[in-house]
Amino acid sequence: MVDVVFLLLVFAFEPDDVHAILNADRPGNTSIESHPGPPTVITILQDRYLLNGKAEPFSGLQKKFHKLAERGVSPQIRIICNPDSQHARLIRILNLCEDTDLTKISLMSMRPQ
Repeated sequence: MVDVVFLLLVFAFEPDDVHAILNADRPGNTSIESHPGPPTVITILQDRYLLNGKAEPFSGLQKKFHKLAERGVSPQIRIICNPDSQHARLIRILNLCEDTDLTKISLMSMRPQ
């Protein structure tokens, strides 16, 4: 008897749609093109720059950053500084990020050996 009453209550009173009440962000149309991909790693050493582990002159970094900015998706930039590197080299990279409107920047420092 209790089961019958319970079933009548369940079917008689339909609960409101919880999803209609909640103010939640739902995933939109995400495509592979909008995914920024792996971070671009810039290592600042005492005498040179490394781009994803390969030596690169500053002019090459400028070209790469401009290409990244043209894609429209703000990529992740990870800057790793050697303790022996000059601060001017870091400022130069940060200025390059600002010039190309790249805003997702992580800054790390290596441990001295």
